[in-house]
Amino acid sequence: MWRTGAGSLVRAGIKSGLPARTTLEILRGGDDSLLLRLDEAQTLQTTIPPLPPDQYGIATGLLNAIHNGRLGRPVILIAAGLETTAEAFGKLGISRFEGDARVELGALGKEAEHAVLYDWITEDGKATGDTTAWIDSIAKETHGWPQHILSYVKPALDQLHADKGVMTAEGLATVLEAGRARRTT
Repeated sequence: MWRTGAGSLVRAGIKSGLPARTTLEILRGGDDSLLLRLDEAQTLQTTIPPLPPDQYGIATGLLNAIHNGRLGRPVILIAAGLETTAEAFGKLGISRFEGDARVELGALGKEAEHAVLYDWITEDGKATGDTTAWIDSIAKETHGWPQHILSYVKPALDQLHADKGVMTAEGLATVLEAGRARRTT
């Protein structure tokens, strides 16, 4: 079952001659190491309340098996999410994380933010001349957040490629407008 952009649910299924297996059985069904990735993990918190009790138990059991090394094979779960992610895991029975396993990422410092923008603009965008106005203007919009920086990078590169590396005030205005739209999305 998937949630569409409009908020409605879509159910899809595939019939095969294979016996039905649970997610836990599938994850236990091999010897190779597993790298599992869960992005937007904070959304577990909004998924949990509508789950029927039997499915809640399945989700909790699966996460506990991963967390406590009961899959019978090496596994790493990388869960990325906002600051409510740990709380969401707590609601599913995972209240502790091993030592340095939890890494809080924040905004880049000004120097790092400027360096990242400079590299994109000069190396990929082939910008010529003084990049200060473009970098300072974009940095005011991104506040050092990597995802926000990336919202402006594509429009900046597109503009610089179209203008053969020449940075203009009109081009910057176009970049800022497109970047704001991407950041909002």
